[in-house]
Amino acid sequence: MRISTGQIFSNANRNMLENQSSLVDIQDKISSGKKFTSLAEDPVGANRVVSLKRELAQLDMFQSNIDASRRRLELEETTLDNLNIASDRMRELILQAANGTQGQADREIIATELEELVEYAAGLMNTQDAKGEYLFSGSRGNAQTYVEEDGRYTYQGDATTRSIQIASALYVESTDAGQSLFESINGEPGLRATGAARGAFDADSLEIGDKDAFAQLMRTTGDMSIEVQQPTPTTYSFTLRDSAGNVINDVNGNPLQDIAYDGTAVSTVELEGVTFELDLPIGASYPGDGEALKLSYEQPQSNILNEMMDTIEMMRNPTMGSEELKAQLDERFAMTLDQLDESQERLSESISAIGSRLNKLEDAELANTDFKLMTEGTLSAVQDLDYASASTELAKRKLALEAAYASFGKIQDLSLFNYIR
Repeated sequence: MRISTGQIFSNANRNMLENQSSLVDIQDKISSGKKFTSLAEDPVGANRVVSLKRELAQLDMFQSNIDASRRRLELEETTLDNLNIASDRMRELILQAANGTQGQADREIIATELEELVEYAAGLMNTQDAKGEYLFSGSRGNAQTYVEEDGRYTYQGDATTRSIQIASALYVESTDAGQSLFESINGEPGLRATGAARGAFDADSLEIGDKDAFAQLMRTTGDMSIEVQQPTPTTYSFTLRDSAGNVINDVNGNPLQDIAYDGTAVSTVELEGVTFELDLPIGASYPGDGEALKLSYEQPQSNILNEMMDTIEMMRNPTMGSEELKAQLDERFAMTLDQLDESQERLSESISAIGSRLNKLEDAELANTDFKLMTEGTLSAVQDLDYASASTELAKRKLALEAAYASFGKIQDLSLFNYIR
């Protein structure tokens, strides 16, 4: 096999360039600290790096969500604590006003302080976070939670609670909507009339003597229906039935069935815990032998702000010389104390739930930190350079290049003419 001088020079040049390229390549890796500096060097490794970096970015997002949720929950907890303190003071004042030794002037003074407390509580319910969003407005963060108009407070938010992702498959509620927190105070129970003869029910005549007994009665009977029979153009009879079709007995145990009515007197119905009147207009048209009137139990939901304002209004009305007005005011005080209990119970439940959510955030944060450390370790193993082996490889390639330079220096001086004599 003949090898020409040109081939020797070309081969030596190629080998030296390859050694120089490999030397520059290992030098670039040492400078960057990475095992590969282009996708072509290790496509599989490059793909894993992209995937692992995506996971790390997601973990950073989870940590940001955890920090934001923690701030909101801690702000909510502080706000609810302050509302509890305000409610305690309201209770003290209501008990003080309910004392029989208090005169009208004293109640006026107490009412003024209660009014200030209501305004303070409304301000707490309108708390805003660092972004300026209202804390208790649900998904309508830009809407003020409560707006006051003519002494009545109206809720402007919705019932939605915001959930935020804090792990790959874990969410936490970062806020509580005012709908569930504040708009869940039971107002005065009552009856709602529907049907062709709904005008026969006199809502103003409804007197509830025992709210618990009334509620129990309605749980037992369900919706009450009144069947009207009209044997003659000027007379009626009616029957009161429960939702199962059974005849209802009055407070004395007598069945309310075929009660004659000729328009000369209002019929008074006395049931357990409640009394109301029925007045069937003579000459009116009712469904023959059918359901003419249905009475359904209702207890509208309210908020403690409006309930306190109603109590304050009653406190400012003089009761001197009227036992009936005094009794009504005492009943109002008792109901207000029950409503404060209900409100504070709801606040306490929410504070406990906030504590649980804060613990959930802490657990998620610890788990995410562990997972982040593992992911960073895997990423380092995939892309980070082993400097010890890289330094050895650099020395080897440098030595190979130096050897190539030295050998070529000797080979290029060789000539056949040096050996011809």
